[in-house]
Amino acid sequence: MRTWYTLAAAVILALSAPAFAAPLPPQTKPPKGPAPQFLVVASADIASGTLTTEHTVQVAVPVQLTRVVERDGRKVQEVFAVYKPEYRTEQRTQTLAGLKAFTAAGKVVSQQDLGKRLEPGTVVLLSSSGALPEEAYLKLVKPDTLILVSQPPVAVPDRGVPVLPPNPVIPGPKPLPAVPKPE
Repeated sequence: MRTWYTLAAAVILALSAPAFAAPLPPQTKPPKGPAPQFLVVASADIASGTLTTEHTVQVAVPVQLTRVVERDGRKVQEVFAVYKPEYRTEQRTQTLAGLKAFTAAGKVVSQQDLGKRLEPGTVVLLSSSGALPEEAYLKLVKPDTLILVSQPPVAVPDRGVPVLPPNPVIPGPKPLPAVPKPE
């Protein structure tokens, strides 16, 4: 009898599951352009035209460790380096002169409103492509989110600006000096 109730409950749940399923969201085209940066406003001075933002960056910090290894039948302590990732917050100041301000809904933000909205602690998006971010990115934020649009960087190789190869080779860490063997 218990099996019958269990089987009946399983059939009822299986048949009712599609009725409770959430509708699938409409498909969004994958983005082709660069993703905007999320920035936190540290300070803004509209009169002087400067904006200071906080950026979280990852740095590799060398840490020396020791381990015991066996060489020529003797146990020896060896010092070696590993790189531990750490996150740090940096402040960067930039000019507001070339920036245009919009909301995620696409409305233009005036200079007066921009001064009011750039309060310390406000999270803004920075698009460096010269246009609003693509729809796939804008779906992640609220419609009133502030978006700052800057002109894309222009490389001018004939003026001495170094041009990196497509896949730059980054040299590895320098080896640590050898540890003298205990005698």
